[in-house]
Amino acid sequence: MTYFLVQLAAMSLQGVFMVCVVLVLRKICGVLHTAKRQAAALWLIPYFFLVFPWKIQVPGGFWDGAPVWAALESYIGQDGALGKSGQDASGTTRIPSASNGQEGGLEEVFNSGGFSSSLPGGFFTQGNDAGRKSGSGKQNAFGQAQAGSQQAGRFEGIWTVAKAAPFLLAVWAAGALFFIFRGAAAYWRLKRFVRYHSIPAGQDTACYVDSLPVPMAFGYIHPRIYLPSGLEQAYEPYVSAHEYTHIKRNDAVWKTAAYVVSSIHWFNPAVWLAYAVLSTDLELACDEETLLRIGLDKKKEYATALLHLAAGKEGLFAAPPAFGKGDIKLRMKHIMHCRKPVRFATVLSAAAGIFTACVFLTAAEPKPGHTAQGEIMPKDNTSSNAAKMETGQHTLTLEMFQEAVAAQAVGQMDFHRFTNGSKGSYDAYAMNYALNFDLEYKDEAYRLSVSYEKSTDQLQDIYIRRLSDAEQAWLYTTQLDYLEGKDLPAKKDGRGGAYLHGLQAFLDTKRNVGDWLSVKLKKGYTLGSYQADLGEGGGALIYPKAYEVKAGGDFVPKNWMYSGFIGRFPGAGNVFPFHNGKIGRSVETDHSFWSIWMPNHTTVEDAHILEDGTADKGWTVIMAHFDHDLYTAADLAELEMQGVPVDSLETTSGYWYFYFVKEGEEDAYYISLSDKEFSKKEAIATVRSVKMV
Repeated sequence: MTYFLVQLAAMSLQGVFMVCVVLVLRKICGVLHTAKRQAAALWLIPYFFLVFPWKIQVPGGFWDGAPVWAALESYIGQDGALGKSGQDASGTTRIPSASNGQEGGLEEVFNSGGFSSSLPGGFFTQGNDAGRKSGSGKQNAFGQAQAGSQQAGRFEGIWTVAKAAPFLLAVWAAGALFFIFRGAAAYWRLKRFVRYHSIPAGQDTACYVDSLPVPMAFGYIHPRIYLPSGLEQAYEPYVSAHEYTHIKRNDAVWKTAAYVVSSIHWFNPAVWLAYAVLSTDLELACDEETLLRIGLDKKKEYATALLHLAAGKEGLFAAPPAFGKGDIKLRMKHIMHCRKPVRFATVLSAAAGIFTACVFLTAAEPKPGHTAQGEIMPKDNTSSNAAKMETGQHTLTLEMFQEAVAAQAVGQMDFHRFTNGSKGSYDAYAMNYALNFDLEYKDEAYRLSVSYEKSTDQLQDIYIRRLSDAEQAWLYTTQLDYLEGKDLPAKKDGRGGAYLHGLQAFLDTKRNVGDWLSVKLKKGYTLGSYQADLGEGGGALIYPKAYEVKAGGDFVPKNWMYSGFIGRFPGAGNVFPFHNGKIGRSVETDHSFWSIWMPNHTTVEDAHILEDGTADKGWTVIMAHFDHDLYTAADLAELEMQGVPVDSLETTSGYWYFYFVKEGEEDAYYISLSDKEFSKKEAIATVRSVKMV
């Protein structure tokens, strides 16, 4: 909502500037005696800027920087909630300013493409430069000068406005709805009036209406001309010609659209001024076009009809164009001095209007090698994104972190400055806390966790976790003592830290059941996506669900409740030993032995080598039947106390298990199939369709 209010204010400020520009151009058109319809057409320019914030970025464009949301997106969440993701280590929303020695936040709205992007250069930047020059001169972690006290006071005020965003939004909405409903009510009242009080005037599109103060053209789809029933016959041709011109020019549509935009910006007096002047220009253009059609020699008669009907003038907010409204003195003067527009002046003014519109539709591109504030980026071995990260960019992306890793600059980063980090939930007695960043890379979601020591606020460790399969990698640490004596691929960065697992290797490697084996499931069953937190070493569920746990049973893994599971069994050599090429041979005695690994709350029966299980690539298949408890004894006792008929519950889930083992392979793989969904024969047939990768 703060984003919307700031964007609305930015467009309204643009509108003030463009209204001033059009008033100047309108005056020039009057001096050059151009057609009045061109003066009216100029008002399309400010109304466009009041509705559409987009600009075309070109070198040397008129406006500064990108649209206003480009700066706000780093501070305001995607849903428009101010500071939702911008929290510091204490969990409170950070509003960096000169007062706390940090840069960023709403300061960047002004300095890096915020309001300054919505106004020409210098509107706000001079004040910011003054504040920067009068600052304390202190340097931040990346050598930037801090903003002065003038900025701090300004941003505190902005934060006050941001906190009042719900109230301000309610006030704006109430005002906009008031004006829109007022205009709509006036329209429907008039429509009802003319419907019940009009009679045909002998023309297809004209009617007489009793008690109508002024003639008018009314309606949008099928407009008609409504004349006062007491209108003198001598004035009727001029009045009808005027209203017909309004219909031909679609003035009612243009004026209504302008009224709606003015209602949206009801708080801006310049917008209502533009609406009033536009209404006058529409009338002047209509008068001019009508006189050119009926003949300039009819000026006196036309002006007399206008003066006669000028007593009933409409208010500023009346909906339809009417013959006797507007600035009568100005219209009379224009009518009496009306002449055929000078063609050259008309073409020249049209070209000037088009050129002006094109100029104001452009925004300047950031200069290469400069930040949005105009400061030169540091010239080091970092690429553009990493440099932005060090010079005021406040939304961390995975691409930026990749480049920081490549430049070995991770240990020098202050992750608190990035507003899309949120504090992790840790035990109150924990010695550290974490900032978590939800990031994306190649359509994958990741969570980057940066651990800090509570007492010193020093960086400790950085982990990354892929959300789709729960795989995690330890990327960076400053706890070098912990690495001593451990076989970890650590690479010290010379700055008191060390890189561990490779980031790019982790990003490029994603486990998939298809990397292990392929299987043909019987009709009606599908294989889900890989999840690293299932089973002993990750795997994929076979859908649909076969067992339900009504209450309790919080310990029950998902793979004990679905139709089946394909998983990885890490370190299987200890469970399924090989000797002399055969499974289950003891080195000492050469006697046959092996045992199925059995988790808690599980019983195993009928474990044996499945003959002809698969002849694919030398893998051996071991088959067994498992029964898993779906409730603990405590769960069942509690359910009984609650009156639940325990005897009616399925308290165990039964599965056929098939382990795929091979000498020399570090891991084994297995398939479990529910004995409710698969008979023994069907389970064996399914396993025999397996092809190992």
